[in-house]
Amino acid sequence: MVVFSSPSIRRYFLVEFSDVFKNNRSFCRSSSLYYCKEGKVKNLNSTKAGSIDKPDVNYHYDIREVKHHETMAKEWWDPQGSMKALHAMNDLRIPFIKNGLVNSHRLKALEVKNKVKFLEGIKILDIGCGGGILTEALARLGGSVTGIDPSEQLIAVARAHTLSQPNATPPSYTATTVEEYAPSVMAQYDVAVASEVIEHVPDKDSFLAATVATLKLGGSVFLTTPNRTLFSWLGGIVMAENVLNIVPKGTHNYSKFIKPAELSALLDKCANVVII
Repeated sequence: MVVFSSPSIRRYFLVEFSDVFKNNRSFCRSSSLYYCKEGKVKNLNSTKAGSIDKPDVNYHYDIREVKHHETMAKEWWDPQGSMKALHAMNDLRIPFIKNGLVNSHRLKALEVKNKVKFLEGIKILDIGCGGGILTEALARLGGSVTGIDPSEQLIAVARAHTLSQPNATPPSYTATTVEEYAPSVMAQYDVAVASEVIEHVPDKDSFLAATVATLKLGGSVFLTTPNRTLFSWLGGIVMAENVLNIVPKGTHNYSKFIKPAELSALLDKCANVVII
């Protein structure tokens, strides 16, 4: 299923994978190979995590995007700093994930209401986790959470902050991309989350295929991303980045935004998707 809100500005997607996915898994992975939209084939088992210091463009991510986000590393955990909008979004993202898992019958509504750590027993992959703002929040709710990001610097920030939170259930972190990580964790996760990530990804096909490949049957993937509309450009780039300065300038590229129908079409290649 796909769940969305704020249609003109931002779309929120929940995709649930049923037994239909069992018959489609070969699309996403053939032996150790993933197929990308350029028609090329990449052996991900032999690929090491990309280094942001390389001058060339990495196959799975835009190095310029990674470097841009690394400029905010020192302020990542300051709720009033350059990442304050991302901190504030947890108030939307956590209920979105919680309600999605209730609607897909992975969680019971009464259990969520009465239990603080209602994500206990659920294995979660947070893709493009950055410094761990959402990753830690999910771990505090009891989830067994792994955060991955291509930036070694941001993963270091995430790990350091986790060590400063002794009462939290610690997430684990790995500096890698989902395309490089997926072959070693096929069908191991109950939930995959990619929040505010896909609009920064150069190859959305391979990104989504690898994301889906990490899920167990019956698992769910949660995506949040700006919609490609005039309102999104005005609100998310012109106002947020250049007038109100609540998002660092250069964070978003409107041409990389994706419309809901386009994202649904890409997901439909990997799973049974129903928009509700």
